[in-house]
Amino acid sequence: MDILNELSLPIQLHAFGEGSPLDYRVQQEAHIAFKVANIKVALFVDHIYSKICYLFLVLGIGFLCATIYLYIKLPNVIPVHWGSSFKVDSWGRKETLFILPVSLFVCLMLSIKKFIHAHETNPFRIMAAELIVLGVLTLLVIAMSYVYPIYFSLL
Repeated sequence: MDILNELSLPIQLHAFGEGSPLDYRVQQEAHIAFKVANIKVALFVDHIYSKICYLFLVLGIGFLCATIYLYIKLPNVIPVHWGSSFKVDSWGRKETLFILPVSLFVCLMLSIKKFIHAHETNPFRIMAAELIVLGVLTLLVIAMSYVYPIYFSLL
């Protein structure tokens, strides 16, 4: 059964049987649905995206613990920038250690599906937003993986 709303978009109402294999949220809550060519592939990609975000969360917690340890142990002035020859060309306060972990957690908050879906309805743009967030998270982890061994060598 199709009805129209104030945006003149068709709304379909569905009834689900007792043995329906669909998630209870799909059956109980109003939602936006998109047609996809292969639902198994779409669900697999969604599942992998969630697992990758959990991986970044675990890495972020580890880096945050390392940051707190380094903050306690390092001197007040630390290297904060390396030039193209990988030599220190700028020094700063040790509080700058928290920039990368905080950025990682902000990106993780932006990667939450509810946040992305609240701001975008086009499935291709949603996928693009998810890929961009994952790319930024990857770059942050790479940067921390490069910088933290240097900081530990200063101890």
